[in-house]
Amino acid sequence: MGSKNNPAARGTAGGVKKIGGKPIKPVKYIGKYVGHGNYIAGQTEAGQLIESDGVPTPYSDIIPDSAEA
Repeated sequence: MGSKNNPAARGTAGGVKKIGGKPIKPVKYIGKYVGHGNYIAGQTEAGQLIESDGVPTPYSDIIPDSAEA
C-alpha cells in the first residue's frame, strides 16, 4: 500500500488558463461587503479582474481559449 503523500502517485496540476493568449491567475476575491461573497476569481497579469456584468467571474467558471485546452 502506498502513502497518500507520495509525489509519484499524485496527478498533474491543472494547466494555466489563458484568454486571448494572456495567462489568467487565480486570486481570492473578498466581496462580502458588497454582497458578492468570497471566492477565487480570475485576474490578468495587469491586475484586472475578469468580470461579467460588473461582478468578478469565479475562476472555475472561466473557459480558456480552445487552443489551450
